[in-house]
Amino acid sequence: MKRRALLSLGAGSIVGIAGCSALNLNEDTTLAFIELRNRTEESQTLDVLVRRDGELVHWSKYTLPSSRTTDDGAHTIIPSERILADEYDGCTPGVYMIDLRLGEGQRYSVERTAADRGQGIWMSLEPDGSITDGIHATGDSHC
Repeated sequence: MKRRALLSLGAGSIVGIAGCSALNLNEDTTLAFIELRNRTEESQTLDVLVRRDGELVHWSKYTLPSSRTTDDGAHTIIPSERILADEYDGCTPGVYMIDLRLGEGQRYSVERTAADRGQGIWMSLEPDGSITDGIHATGDSHC
């Protein structure tokens, strides 16, 4: 095969793949659930706001007890609260933005897009004061 033909074939393949990726990125997503976790040594109260396509679809206050170590010291119990899709109509496709507000201070936002279609997410209050998030790996979708 000549060099030009090989380059054309490679370029055509890349363009084809790029087109598919762009289509996937434009798809709407669903959000099966939001799991809140408290890894701190203090009880935490927070407001959770869920927006779909810019519209507020859920706003509620949650109090999570502090994390604690088991009596034998072998395990840490991390309290969590799961907000199911029914509470914010998370099975409706759209672009989801989740905001956490801790009292008068810290605010944290995360947006979920097509790469996360139909999955849940977790958001964790960490001992150092930060908030982390990720895709929930269990795959137990409610949508």
